[in-house]
Amino acid sequence: MRKIGIFGGTFDPLHIAHIKLAKYAKDKLGLDFVIMLACGNPPHKRNRKITDASIRHTMLKKAIEGVDGLIACDYEIKLREFSYTATTLEFFKKIYPDDKLYFIMGGDSLDYFDKWYKPDVIASLCTIAVYGRGEKHRFDEISRQFGADIVKLDGEFFDISSTKLRTDSMLLKKHTPPAVFDFISRYRLYTENDEEQVLSELLSEKRLLHSKNVADMAKRLAVRYGISAETAVRAGLLHDIAKEIPYEKALKMCDELAADLDPIEQITPPLVHPKLGAELVKCYFGICEGEITSAIRSHTVGKPDMSLLDKIIFVADMCEEGRSFDGVENIRSAAYENIDRAVILCIESTIAFTIAKGGFVHPMAYRIKKELLAKF
Repeated sequence: MRKIGIFGGTFDPLHIAHIKLAKYAKDKLGLDFVIMLACGNPPHKRNRKITDASIRHTMLKKAIEGVDGLIACDYEIKLREFSYTATTLEFFKKIYPDDKLYFIMGGDSLDYFDKWYKPDVIASLCTIAVYGRGEKHRFDEISRQFGADIVKLDGEFFDISSTKLRTDSMLLKKHTPPAVFDFISRYRLYTENDEEQVLSELLSEKRLLHSKNVADMAKRLAVRYGISAETAVRAGLLHDIAKEIPYEKALKMCDELAADLDPIEQITPPLVHPKLGAELVKCYFGICEGEITSAIRSHTVGKPDMSLLDKIIFVADMCEEGRSFDGVENIRSAAYENIDRAVILCIESTIAFTIAKGGFVHPMAYRIKKELLAKF
C-alpha cells in the first residue's frame, strides 16, 4: 500500500513555500509522492478575480519540474463546476483504491473545516495532514466531530502570501521559482495592461485598424441580437492579438500555454493565432475561459455549436468596413438579418478563396456549414 499526498491550492501564483510544504509533508509522512492541483473553480473564492486555471496550472508545472516526488495534476482545472475537495478525493480514491490518501492543508483551513462541502466525506477518504505552523488549531474538536484521522505537520513558518506577491514584483521575484517568475514576466501576469497599448505593440497599424473595425461591427451586431455590446467590443478588439507573432515562435508559445492546436492548425501558419490569442488574453488581461476566449479561439476556423458571440466575431472579422471583396456586401446585409446565414456566406467565401489559391480547406468549415444549413 502506497501513501499518497494530495495538495491543492489556488496557486495564484505558486511560490517557494508551497513547494517546501509539499516536500516537508512528503518527507515527514513518508509519502511515495504528492499530487499538487491548482483549483479549477474554487467556491470559496467565487467573488474574487483569479488568474485563469490553465495559466495557474502551467505555473505549477514549471515550478515543480524536476522536483522528485511532486506531480502536477490538471483534474480540477478541467472541471466546469466548482471544485470541491470531497469530489477530488472521491476521484483519486477510485484511481488509488488500495492506497492511503493524505490531504495536506493549513491549520487556518482546519479551523473552519466544518463549513466545508461534505466534511464527513473528506474525513472518511483520507488522513488530514495539517500544517499548523506551531499555532493552536481545532485538531481535537474536528477529529471528534467527524471521526477524522488528523496528523500534525509543525514545520517552518513561511510568511509568504500569494496576494502580496501579486502586488510586489520584488517579492514575486524573491519568492517564486525562476521558471515561474520568468513566465510571469514574459506574459505580463499581475500587471495592469492597457489593451490598446498592448495591441499597438504587437500589431501593425493596419492590423490594429482592422481589429478596431471588427470591434465596431461586433458592437452593432451585439445590439442587433441583444447581447452584451461591451463583451462583443472587447472580443472584437482582441481577436487578432496573436496574428503577427512569427509562426515558429507562435508554435512554441502554443506549446507552453497548452493551446490545443489540431494537426491541421499546427502546419498551417494562418490558423495558429486564434487559439494562441485565446491564451494570451488570459495572461495579459486576466480574462478567464469563457465567452471572449471562445470567440477569439473560433473566429477563423469556427467550431461546432458556436455561440451567438462566436458567430458575431466570426462574421465581423470577415466583413468589417475595411474589407472589400466580391460578395462582402451580401455578407454585411445578411449579418443584420440572420447571423447563421451570414456565417454560411463567410464559410462559402473562404472555401472559394482558399481553393482558388490552391490551399487546403479545414474540414471544420464544411462541418459548420452543414450544421447551420440544417437549421433552415
